[in-house]
Amino acid sequence: MSVTTQEIFTHRDEILNIVNTYGVHGVKIAGPHRRGEKQFNFDLELLISFEGNESDFISYVPLQLELEELLHCRVNIISEQVLRGEWKEKVLEGAQSL
Repeated sequence: MSVTTQEIFTHRDEILNIVNTYGVHGVKIAGPHRRGEKQFNFDLELLISFEGNESDFISYVPLQLELEELLHCRVNIISEQVLRGEWKEKVLEGAQSL
């Protein structure tokens, strides 16, 4: 199941409350949802900034599961810290802050 950008913003406060409990900030929408494209089988891509060490990424699996339960769609969490070079510039340029 997919979710629209409007539906994501409807849950904005809930999303921000959830991510804050995991020490996450700077949540941005990326990919097809940012461009307003609603198609089935597109996962929601969220760019986030972690407080501390992003190498402990596995501890954020519960965050992904909570967001999927709230939004009723698959969620991919992408750390801004791991993006590099031109790819990082392109992704960040197209992202929208939540």
